[in-house]
Amino acid sequence: MAKGLHKHQARLGAINLLGKDLARRARRACELCQERNDCRPYDLEPDRTPQLDQLILLCASCRDLLDRPGQTPADHMRFVANHCWSDLPPVQTAVKRLLKPLNEDWAKEALDNLAMMQGSSALDD
Repeated sequence: MAKGLHKHQARLGAINLLGKDLARRARRACELCQERNDCRPYDLEPDRTPQLDQLILLCASCRDLLDRPGQTPADHMRFVANHCWSDLPPVQTAVKRLLKPLNEDWAKEALDNLAMMQGSSALDD
């Protein structure tokens, strides 16, 4: 158990080292909804060594959305579609994860737009 705790603490330390760059990139606001309260790094690839291109700064509400994709009413997710044009890989990844479970025309259109931005690998996650 101590070994797992040490590994977890080392991972959090590595994420914290990227915190200033992440906050600067996000302008100290949630990268999905622009909320400024309780924003924290969210690791989109927890099995890999933390890197800036796999971290996203999110508020508590958006972290909850990513932790439970597909469990929020589709109409409450429309704001995510606006981010399909983002040029930031972690924002694109978050958009895919949030919209992919939705069976709505607007969500499919946003995913198609994202695929155009990224190339054909956009929906492989």
